[in-house]
Formats: sequence, structure tokens, C-alpha cells
Amino acid sequence: MLNQIEKLLIVVGCQRSGTTLLGQILGAPEDALLIDEDDGLYDWFTEFARTGSHARALLDDILGHAARKYRSNPASPGQNTRHAALDKSDIRYLVLKAPNLTYAFDDISRIGIPAAVIYIVRDPRSVVASMRLLSHVPMIENQTKLLEHRKSLASEFRQELSVLRDPIVSPITKCAVIWRIKSTLHDKFMSLGIPTHRLKYEDLIADAAETCRRLAHGLDIPFDPQMLSHEEVYQGTGPGRTVRSRSIDQDSVEAWRKTLDANDEQLVLDIAAPQMRTLGYEIT
Repeated sequence: MLNQIEKLLIVVGCQRSGTTLLGQILGAPEDALLIDEDDGLYDWFTEFARTGSHARALLDDILGHAARKYRSNPASPGQNTRHAALDKSDIRYLVLKAPNLTYAFDDISRIGIPAAVIYIVRDPRSVVASMRLLSHVPMIENQTKLLEHRKSLASEFRQELSVLRDPIVSPITKCAVIWRIKSTLHDKFMSLGIPTHRLKYEDLIADAAETCRRLAHGLDIPFDPQMLSHEEVYQGTGPGRTVRSRSIDQDSVEAWRKTLDANDEQLVLDIAAPQMRTLGYEIT
């Protein structure tokens, strides 16, 4: 399968920043296939990056799992066109929705097929508010372990790790620390020569058509109108309980105001304000 793939499109950034939406947009064209975290992405990528092999058994399994998220072909009820395409040569791009590969810039730089990184960022108040709604996911613990596993990052962010490990520190502060780390590693990819394209979630929501056209141009892939109607392509739910049939809308941009009070917002700003300004966010 990888022999026919022209490029891996790897979506990174902090969790709850729009990685699922962006992955679905990029994976909507008929010559693309979206692989989500819960398809077994990380196990396969770790083996692929470590050995350089295609990890055939793992890959076949995750491709089949990934294809099932696509709707059936209306012309042939019951037939999943993406699943059928896995046995042909129709898939040109694999889209990896992989926020935890934000830490894996060294691994991505060593893989043996062309890859481009799409780095999405979002207002940290929205990210933290969304994290709080996922109480069933041990977000802080998971991210702490992933950072500890990367020795160079663990050293660089040792002060942040001490905050994440401190049982006295507010979970809101810890979530803001995770945002600050995961939303500011763009230069790590660039320094390794990895084609990297950063975009803001808010820009994608405000003008999806123009943002997608510019992104496709930057990635050197064809723009496909299906990117703008991805909700017609998928079925079921995605990572983080995302409803795949939901179209692009602006309802979530200011939703953080319903979740964070003034004290909560200040905790986020205390951690994230300098990086917010660097990324072009106005603090009002």
C-alpha cells in the first residue's frame, strides 16, 4: 500500500485544537484516506519509524479500520468505496490525524516516504475548556508520560513537567501548560527540513474555502470541493466524541465563555498569554 502513496499528510498540534476537523477535511477527497488515532495509528507509526519497514500486518489492519469510517457509495448501496480502493491504486495520500506526533519531529524526519506536517493552533481558552469536557480522558497524565518519554523535550521542558507533576497545581493551569508546549513546537519541524504548514483553527472556521485552497496549494496537492463537505463523506463519531456528520460551523469559537469563568480565564492567560500574542491572538 505505501508503495502507491505519494505523500503522508500529518496533522499535529494540541488536542482539542481542531485536529479531527482538519484531518477529516484533508481525508475527504477520493484519493485520500484518513487514519485516526483510534485506528491504531501510533503503534504502526512507531514501528514504521523505528524499523523503516512498512509493518505490513499493522498497516493492513489500520487501513481496513480507517476505511470503515467512510460512507457507502450511493450508487452501490452497502459498498464502501474507500475500502474497495485499498485493493487498487486509488489512494494517493494518507492523512494521519496525530496530535501526539507533535512530539515526534525526529521520527518524522527519518521516515522513508515524503511527508508534510500541518500544524493547527487554537485559542488556548477554547482548548482548555474543551479538555475539561473530556473528563473520561486522562489528558494531563497521558501528555506528561509522552513528554517524559522524549528525553530532549523532557530536559527542555523540565519546569513545565514539574508543574504537570505537582498535585497542588490546578488542572486548568496544567491544561494551559500542555497547550503552551504543544502549540509552540512548529520550529522543531522546520529546523529538520520537514515541510510544515501552520494554520489557526479560527481562520479555518471563518473562511474554510480560502483556507483550504491556500493549504492545498502549500501542500502541493489538488484542492477538492469535497474538503468543504466532509460531513457528507464520513459516518459515525471520531476521536474525542466528534460527530463526523457535523459540518464546519462557528459555534465552538466562543463556546469557552460558557465553561470558563473570569478566574479560570486568568489562569490560562497567566500561562499562555505570551505565546498567544506570538501566534496572532488578541487578548481582550
